[in-house]
Amino acid sequence: MINVGVYLNDYKNSDVWENIILDEISREKNFNVILIKNEVKFEKKTNKKTSALKFLLLHFQIKIENIVLKTFSKKSKNQKIKKSFLKENNFDFIVNFSHNIKKEILIEKANIGLLEVFKDSFLIYKYNLLCINEVVKKMPCVNLKLKVYNKKINKGVFIEDMFFTYDWKGSKNLASLSVRVSKFLIKNINIYIINEREYNICKNKTENFEERISIYTQFIYIIKFYLMIFKRFYKSLLYKFFNRKKDNWTLVFGNNYSKNKFFKNLKPVVLPKDEFWADPFLFKFKKEYYVFFEKYINKIGRGIISCGKLVNGEINDIEDVLITDYHLSYPNVFEEEGEIYMIPEISEKRRLEIYKCINFPNQWELYSYAFDGEYVVDTIYYKDENNNKWLFLSKTNNNLNDNCSELYIYQIDSLKLNKVINHKQNPIFADCRKSRNAGAILKLNNKLIRPSQNNSYGIYGYNINFNQIKVLNIEEYKEENIKIHNNSFKKYKRVHHFHFLDEIFVFDCYLN
Repeated sequence: MINVGVYLNDYKNSDVWENIILDEISREKNFNVILIKNEVKFEKKTNKKTSALKFLLLHFQIKIENIVLKTFSKKSKNQKIKKSFLKENNFDFIVNFSHNIKKEILIEKANIGLLEVFKDSFLIYKYNLLCINEVVKKMPCVNLKLKVYNKKINKGVFIEDMFFTYDWKGSKNLASLSVRVSKFLIKNINIYIINEREYNICKNKTENFEERISIYTQFIYIIKFYLMIFKRFYKSLLYKFFNRKKDNWTLVFGNNYSKNKFFKNLKPVVLPKDEFWADPFLFKFKKEYYVFFEKYINKIGRGIISCGKLVNGEINDIEDVLITDYHLSYPNVFEEEGEIYMIPEISEKRRLEIYKCINFPNQWELYSYAFDGEYVVDTIYYKDENNNKWLFLSKTNNNLNDNCSELYIYQIDSLKLNKVINHKQNPIFADCRKSRNAGAILKLNNKLIRPSQNNSYGIYGYNINFNQIKVLNIEEYKEENIKIHNNSFKKYKRVHHFHFLDEIFVFDCYLN
């Protein structure tokens, strides 16, 4: 067992975000989590009244959000966690969330290391996890950094750089970031203990400024919050009484990929009323080209999988090929050993499912499943040149968390999913700018490319990236962004999926 001590500002009155972190890390089977009791003689003097007054507006706003949105409905289980004074235990790691104790004291008591999480140049705390500055100033993403100290490096080094998307609701950001912090604390403790590997030092320097949430910023955030509530209510009325679409994604097809890399003279597909199309995958069957895609029908409030035949750059003979009573999207269709399979996204059902084709293109049966109880999205299957089989996906086990900020990789024995091996670096990284898949892994110009979504500015499908895979094995994964199609998508809004086959290509985009 790994003894993990957690030091809070006030262990008797822990805040909701601290409870979430305690609950998450205490679930780790090989962790013995101990809540460290405060020892007054170590504490610095703080003016709690000044701090409370400074965030009075936010304090009441978050209470209102919790009542209306029920963000923190889950009760904490941390009363079951053992509590002990610092001097009474032998700790492998200590995780510190307190500003009121000298680091040297905690470093001395941590046999392996002291861990802290920073947002900008400050330790995380309730009000900077609300991401008020990010919402008000429309910043690209939330940057958190994990820092480790020990007796050899008492000044500490940053070992994990994390970039998360954010929501317009501060209470959701608080809950979501707390879950994410837990994941990366668990990951880095396990990397050191179980995998017996040294930490990778983060090359990026932390921002050297103090994040200030002024009264003015708090006031602007509250105005924006209620304007967003009104905007969503207004949109729902437009849809209900005037049948105006809630979303407006569509597909764009093109030919002669090698000669038309700037995607000129392409026209988006004109869609039927009351639906949108997205997540297209191309497939060749008996010398004919097909496209599988998500068809979202507003009337039923969920997506189904549809398929059409491509003739001279146009889609024909459209039919619905997979319909369930839960939402379907991202139909990753591929061939393996003479059989055709599909991995659609079914996160609403909280697992991953693989379907096998019985009669192309409209008859499919469930073949296997895995990841029970987890929200798995946008899964890609890839078989490398050594016949190793991989799944690339994003996931979470908590509905407070988004599925856009983390990438996971698993090695599998076969599509039956009898054996699913966790990659040693999982989560591979936390970066909302490149984590979530945006189509199948491709070969472009003899390079192995993973298209990915850029979900910056709190906007789903803000843009698309192309990343060259440099290293892929069960111990290590490396990729780097490459500059292709930088100007190709400029005339199209929110492209978040791309696929090509032979000389045919397709992507989706958002129509105003």
